[in-house]
Parts: sequence; structure tokens; C-alpha cells
Amino acid sequence: MSGRCGQLSRTSDRHPQAKLWDLSTGEPKLLAAKDLKAGAIFAAAFCPESPFLLAAGGAKGKMVVWDTLQQPGIAAKYGRQRPRRKAAVAAAVDSDDAEED
Repeated sequence: MSGRCGQLSRTSDRHPQAKLWDLSTGEPKLLAAKDLKAGAIFAAAFCPESPFLLAAGGAKGKMVVWDTLQQPGIAAKYGRQRPRRKAAVAAAVDSDDAEED
């Protein structure tokens, strides 16, 4: 679970997709899903300082940082809670997003 986002939880497994769930209503609701292009996800965690950044590592031997607020479902629910990010993290996330376009 993301520390500052209350009931935002992530799941991932042997598939390359990470999913983000809202658990605030007692009934899980899928807010976003994304193929992180890292292969099967072995580990994933939210950043304590920027709780909408999710770092994941996978079978392809690379680490990916996902700015989850770029997803419409996450932005709609949590957009006003966006914390300030350090420039280095912001640059890494923005360059990762540019590669996917």
C-alpha cells in the first residue's frame, strides 16, 4: 500500500503488468493497470517521499519507475494530493514516459 495515499494498493505477479486498486470502499476497485515492460515483476514498492511513484524490477533485469498519477483513474481520485518530486526523480519518470510514446 502507498503510505500517504490511504487505501491505494498495488498487485503484480509473474506477468509484466502492475495493477493499482482502491480499497477505500471495502470492495476492491481497479483504478489502473500498466505493462511496465520489465518482464515478470519480481518486486515493486511505492516511494515513501513521493507515494504516487511506483518502482518495479522484473525478469528483463531492469528497474522501472511509474508515475501513477499519469493514469486517469489515479489522477481522478488522488490528483490533488500530488507531492513535490525531486528533480532527478521527475526527470527519470518523464524520460521513461517519453520512451513509451
